[in-house]
Amino acid sequence: MARSGISIDFSRARSLGSISYATTVLILGRLIQQFDYSFTRWLAALCSLFVLYGLWSFRAPRHMEVPDSAVRLEKAHALSTGEFLKSHGFFVILMCGVALFSGGQSIVGTFLHLVIKEVGGTSATQGLAMFLASGSEMPAMFLFLFLRRKKMSGSTIFRIASLFYITKPLAMLLALALQSETAAVLGMLTQGLSLGLYIPLVPYFVSVTIDKANQVKGQALLATASCIGSAAANLFGGAICDLLGIRGSLLSAVVLTTAGSACVF
Repeated sequence: MARSGISIDFSRARSLGSISYATTVLILGRLIQQFDYSFTRWLAALCSLFVLYGLWSFRAPRHMEVPDSAVRLEKAHALSTGEFLKSHGFFVILMCGVALFSGGQSIVGTFLHLVIKEVGGTSATQGLAMFLASGSEMPAMFLFLFLRRKKMSGSTIFRIASLFYITKPLAMLLALALQSETAAVLGMLTQGLSLGLYIPLVPYFVSVTIDKANQVKGQALLATASCIGSAAANLFGGAICDLLGIRGSLLSAVVLTTAGSACVF
């Protein structure tokens, strides 16, 4: 869309998604506490229908069309995935970092209910924790805009976000040590300075480090790395949880996020 002369403030637009998610999980936590989980399947189906309707009704304005000459020029300079990775060595290391700290983040999210249960919380407590986690993303996205206006580099912001990925599993371990429901809930606020900064950072970072013809590939590769890291971490995190309990899984999340942060640095 930017190539067509349409400017979109991604941080502000994405923050609306965080608000919607935060509100949904807060309400859902209360409803599950009052009733049970059976109605959630119908709610999920209803939400999916709304999403499908939104996608179906979207119509791009005519002036969004990109000139054929620009398309041909980008295709001429586009690299294959292998060529891209071979010529962008720093990006391979970045992908490893993203996979690792995304994996650690996923372990905390997947097994959060076990932490909440062990410290004496309920589904409403988990809903509140997820509400604070998602809600904290919105001010962090505005913080990203502020940091950019202050001329802070994308690399520096990446390092800041990677460090805060480590704090969430540490906060959950602290909550378990203190047996504190409040500590578990407040610990989720660290998501703002990790994922909240990371979301708007990715398209910006790719736009300033990768040539225009390969920017879509760069964003797709980072998204792929995040998905692979999350899937693998959940698989092994579950096995570790069976063997060593929730503390073992959280310790593995600390190791993953620390290793991911090291890659980014």
